Amino acid sequence: HSSEALTDPTSPYFEKPLEFARSQFNYYQCSECDRPYYGGLRRCQDVEREEPNKKDLICGGCSAGSASCARHGPSHLEWKCKYCCNTAVWFCWGTTHFCELCHSPPRKTVREECKGEEKCPLKGLHPPNGSEFAIGCSMCRSAAQEAATQQEQGNVAVSYTHLTLPTKRIV
Repeated sequence: HSSEALTDPTSPYFEKPLEFARSQFNYYQCSECDRPYYGGLRRCQDVEREEPNKKDLICGGCSAGSASCARHGPSHLEWKCKYCCNTAVWFCWGTTHFCELCHSPPRKTVREECKGEEKCPLKGLHPPNGSEFAIGCSMCRSAAQEAATQQEQGNVAVSYTHLTLPTKRIV
């Protein structure tokens, strides 16, 4: 599937995929490892929002710190929304992970208090909202969900123990 902008001869991006990508996506240079990284869609960049501080521009690998998956490495880490306890599905401004609810207009940038272990989708196993936090490996989570489904159906289940969620509440 290619964009019409790349295949339409009248488009300024006709047969220019790199220029088209630069017009659609934000890329930043990590302040820790100096590698470039994807920082979100340009359309998500608030007009009134200032450019991020260069020291705050940290790629996923560096911001994950020691969080990693024994099987898949840091490439498939899932992140918690910076402002609530849901799993993030958006990465914007080169610095911030959002869940769908917090990302949708009007974008929420005020942190919500965790509702506690019983009501938190992450069982409270995360630092206070307002900070970036890797919650585990998406590949292992998918495999564990598949194994649970297989077990429920009476099939032989495969054990996946590589998930990197913390085992105690972080405060």
